[in-house]
Amino acid sequence: MWYSRVPPHERDKPVLALDGRLYTPSDIYREVMAGTPLGERLQRMLEAVRLSTSAQALVYQFWGVGKARALNWVEQLPRGFSVVSIGGEVIDKDRLRKLIESEQGIGRTAIETEAMAAISILKM
Repeated sequence: MWYSRVPPHERDKPVLALDGRLYTPSDIYREVMAGTPLGERLQRMLEAVRLSTSAQALVYQFWGVGKARALNWVEQLPRGFSVVSIGGEVIDKDRLRKLIESEQGIGRTAIETEAMAAISILKM
């Protein structure tokens, strides 16, 4: 049931990390449906997240997932992309990637946002 509620554009983005590997909703679905031991572990993790009452408390558990998601979307930005920060700094795609990699400023915010997005998908 959970997988059917995941928006199609989110099905191939990472939402869980286990043993140093990232898993997408599609990966989780395949493993669970195949009845593998990995599928059982992923399903237990999914259920633990869904039972948690505070998504914010989970953010640091999902930091690596959020970072991977943020780096993924920054790579998909068009050439010449830039934003202007509140302080007036122009941040281009390369600078944004570096800020995400170093977990500073707007990069840290992007990671937190993407970690929350992954948690929200798991809680669907």
